[in-house]
Amino acid sequence: MDYIFLFISILGLILASLILFFNSGYRSANLYLAGFFFFISLYLLDTYFILFSKSIFWVTIFITLIPTFFFLIGPFSFFYVRSIVRDSTSLNLLDYLHFGFFFIVLLGSLPYTFSSWVKREEVAKLLISNHWEIKHLRLNVLVPNFINQGFKPLHWLIYGFINWSLLYNKYKKSNIQNKNSLQFKLIKKWLIVFNINFTLLGFVLLFIMTYYLVIDDKAIFLSHTYFFLLTFSIVYILLNFSLLLFPQILYGLPIEQDSTNPGTISQNNAQNIDLQFLELTNDEKTESNEDQSQTYSKLFSVEYITRIDNYLIKCEQEELYNSPEFNLNSLVVGSNIPLHHLSFYFNNYKKLKFTDWRNKLRIEYACRAIQSGNFQSITLEALANQCGFTAQSTFIRAFKFFVGITPSEYIKQYDSSK
Repeated sequence: MDYIFLFISILGLILASLILFFNSGYRSANLYLAGFFFFISLYLLDTYFILFSKSIFWVTIFITLIPTFFFLIGPFSFFYVRSIVRDSTSLNLLDYLHFGFFFIVLLGSLPYTFSSWVKREEVAKLLISNHWEIKHLRLNVLVPNFINQGFKPLHWLIYGFINWSLLYNKYKKSNIQNKNSLQFKLIKKWLIVFNINFTLLGFVLLFIMTYYLVIDDKAIFLSHTYFFLLTFSIVYILLNFSLLLFPQILYGLPIEQDSTNPGTISQNNAQNIDLQFLELTNDEKTESNEDQSQTYSKLFSVEYITRIDNYLIKCEQEELYNSPEFNLNSLVVGSNIPLHHLSFYFNNYKKLKFTDWRNKLRIEYACRAIQSGNFQSITLEALANQCGFTAQSTFIRAFKFFVGITPSEYIKQYDSSK
């Protein structure tokens, strides 16, 4: 049992890190989800040290401020669910009231937190022993221990009820547009799975805390709550792995958008978009980009899009695209932007594949080289290599795709026009 608690704690912390990594710079409700997994995993790690560890040092460390972070689990779950159903991640002033009890408990625990190491070691020794006199100690000057611990499952279940209310008010309406879309069904299914697991954890925690408040012997407490502790572990593991079954939720990217609304594109259609977009005039491109900025502003922030744009401009100015090693992975390394964000940006915002964007720049470079007269001193194969193509045949196909004629025909037409 002790190693199970340690395992699920580390698993949850890793999952929280993955969510943050995949959504770095991303305007997404998943940032609240990462906070939820982080704080619940941190609390479980604290529980592991208090219940099962024999290390006075680690128990002394974890009995200080970490238990107070429990009261952030409910608010972060609420902000996550609400952000999805309302399609907004912003907080107003009243939302900060959700952190009220957390700050009360935090302030009350500060005197003990900054007490001497020797005093905290004595408390740790009591925790390691089978007699829990700690329940009768005043470690929080504002909140008595029985309220601090007894209110935890109630606090959890209150937010579980609020989350279910949000879902009910959202999905009970029969006039929701695109309720049959794949994206709508996936998000609804995930939120139901999330809330079921969250609610089960709350009820299991209620039984555990009830035993904690009435039993003074640690060994008896562990024997009576073994089933509930095991159940809590299993449900939390299921919650972690259930998220892995929804990679679109983990990444923070939609798998489908409403094709009936103006300005929205499904990912599948975006990948097959006609390359005539490349032939748009500058004014048309500007207008199209403005439309796309509005469409994806809920997905990528303006600052994030600007960051990607600026890096691509840098690549064009420094002619990095002429390197044979210039690919999407090299963009990831150079820009420090996740791969799936760049893929989504090209397919949905620029409306063309990365390879088409890169090859178009290479062919434009080749055309400039021919027009400058430098081509007269090198072969067609050398020009292809100079543009970053590893094979002459690939260069010819790409040239004909973007220009409409082969390089040889282009050279002849250019020579005859001089």
